[in-house]
This record gives sequence, C-alpha cells and structure tokens, in this order.
Amino acid sequence: MIIEEKIPPPPYDPPTRPRSPTFSSLPHSILLQIVYSVFPQSDCPVYGDKKLVRQRETLYWLQSSLRLVNSSLYIACMHILRSTYLPAYNSLIRAPYSSDPFPSSSTSSDGTLSGGNASDGTRPSLIPSHRELRTLDLFIALLTHEDLLLDSTSLHNPRHEAYKDLFVLLQPRSRLEDLVALEGIRRNFISLPDDTVNKDTASHNIVPSTSTLRRSESLLSLASEATLHEPPSSQSPVNPKNNEDFNSPYVFSIPSAPRSSSFYGRNSNASSTSSLPRLPQMKSSKSIFSVFMKAKGKALGSTSPSPPPMSPKRRPVRPIPFSDLSVSLTPRTVALMYAPSQDDSSSVHQGSTWGSLSMSHNMYTTRRRMVVEVPRRKDEPLEVAAKALVKGLRFWIEEQC
Repeated sequence: MIIEEKIPPPPYDPPTRPRSPTFSSLPHSILLQIVYSVFPQSDCPVYGDKKLVRQRETLYWLQSSLRLVNSSLYIACMHILRSTYLPAYNSLIRAPYSSDPFPSSSTSSDGTLSGGNASDGTRPSLIPSHRELRTLDLFIALLTHEDLLLDSTSLHNPRHEAYKDLFVLLQPRSRLEDLVALEGIRRNFISLPDDTVNKDTASHNIVPSTSTLRRSESLLSLASEATLHEPPSSQSPVNPKNNEDFNSPYVFSIPSAPRSSSFYGRNSNASSTSSLPRLPQMKSSKSIFSVFMKAKGKALGSTSPSPPPMSPKRRPVRPIPFSDLSVSLTPRTVALMYAPSQDDSSSVHQGSTWGSLSMSHNMYTTRRRMVVEVPRRKDEPLEVAAKALVKGLRFWIEEQC
C-alpha cells in the first residue's frame, strides 16, 4: 500500500501595499542636493541684496527652522552648517589648546566617540557623544544670528564677549572631556552609552604590566626548580654548603639551568660512602653543652628568607558611564566631577538603597561631587591634564571597589 505524501500549502501572506515614498525617506545624497539648491546663486535684482547676504540669511534659516523639521533634514542641514563654519571655528582656537570637533570613526572600541557614520550603512546619531561637537553647534548658532543682525541693521554692535565665553571656557572644557573619555575608554575605566556590552555582566580587569607578569613567572619557576631538584634528606644528608645555597636570598634572583643527574649522582655517591660509618655516631650520647650549641645553631641557620611578595590581584573594575562625568576647568586647577544618574544609584560606585530611606539616600549619592583634582600650569596642553585626570580616576575607582 503506497501512501502519497502531499506537501502542505505555503503559508498565506497577505499582500502588502507598497508605501509611497516620503520626503524623509529619501537618501542622504538626494536630500543634500535639495538643500544645496535652496542657496541663491546670484544677486537679487528686486531688493538689491547681494548673493553673500542672501546666503547668510539662508544659513540662518537652516539653523533656526529647516533643521527642526525631521531627523533627515537635521542631518543634512548640520552637515552643511558644520562644514561651512568649521574654518572660522578653528581660526579662533587659542594656542595652548587643541581641537577635534568631528569624530574620526564610528566604533568606540578604537577609542573614538562617534555615534554613527553614513558610509558604513548606520544612521548617524543626532546627539553624539563627542562634546566638542556641541560647542561647535553653539558657535554656529551664535555666528549665524550675529551675521543676520549685522546685515539687517548698522546699529548692531558685535558681541565679542560671547565668543570669549566660548573659546576661553566652553571649548577647552569640552575638548578636555573628550580627551578624558578617549584615555578612559582605552584603559577600560570609562564606558560610552552606546556600548554593546551588557552593563550588568561586563567587568573589566585591570591587567598588570608585562614586566610584572614576567617577573612573577620567573620567580615561580625558580622557586619550583629549587624545590623539585633538591635531593631528599631521607636518602642522603645535605651538605652544609648546599644548605646555605638554598637558604641564600639570591637563589630566587639568579636564573639557573636545571641541574644534571650526574651532579646529583656524584653527590649521592660521595655522601653514601661517608654516611655509612657515621650512622652509629648519630645515636651516641652527647653532652648537654653540645646539644645546646646545636639547637642554637639550628635556630640561627633555619631562618629561611620569606618568599618575594607577589603582586596583589586587583579586583574587577566596572567602568563609569561617560555621561556621569564632567570637567571643571580653572586657570590653576583641573577637576573631574562625578554625578551619578538615577538609574545607576545602586551600582558599585554609588552605593545601595535601603527601603524607605532610598529617596533621601539618592538625594546625596546623585549629587555632583569632585573625585579628582590636579594642578595645572598656564601653558600646559590639554592632553597632559587628561592623562593626569584618568590616572587619578583609576585610584578613586580602586578605592571605591
């Protein structure tokens, strides 16, 4: 009897209507071409406005109105605005300070602070982790508004104090925060909010240096070699000179090759011939003075050197979110401020809550406080201050753990 197996019908899929294309679903290249076409290419013959004046008005319109329509237009407008005003921004940077407002890559594992890149298919982040980019956006908003007022009326005077606040305080502080983040991510002390690692299970160990590991491994190998190649005392007595060699403090610092069997064979033969007639002498009666002197000699000679101190095993360290850190910059000092968020109030760095006292406890644990403060010279680069802050942050994290 043959039973034919019938293949079940395919699952029913309801027909989906193709969605009509919208303005926000256009590719970024087409959106850029549309926004570029908004700029005037010639002078206005009616009102007598020049092309540069109309272009500055268009830039102000991009910054104040068009970029707020949706996320796609925001990305296109900010691309044009940042590329237009970046040379003016770099020309106002002070001499001791450095500037890098644009992230160089989109991955945080390489030590960069980017939220996305259009070249690799990912959507750029509207609020990137690079804090100097926000300073550049503030400069763009200020400069477009000032240009519009200067073109509108001759009664407006430029405000130089506004630019001074940006490039004396905000720009070096945001640049220093980015440098601290780069150095902290490289040393696994600081984490970004867009990391793919689970925060509950992620724990980064502070790995000791290579020289410390090699030194500890050599000490362990030499110590094990000294104990493995030592001749047993039950078969043959140990020569006093050999005993002094093993009790010497230099036995762990001088690397020696494994001892050959002929060396032990020669010592064992010599000791066996000399130890057989001396066996009865061990049981002979001894005076009280000789026993006392022998016991005293054992007490003095049995003091073996303590093993070299091993490097302490450091506890796993949980990195601190970069959003909880900020920098306080003064002419003489640089400080790293820490303000834990409400979500992380029960983590290892903020303590834990206790029932009804959780509200009052979180009020003090989430307060902004200073964790590291280092002195600062007048012409000191920001990179030196960033390394000093991360070094102090490491000691503070180890104390909290």
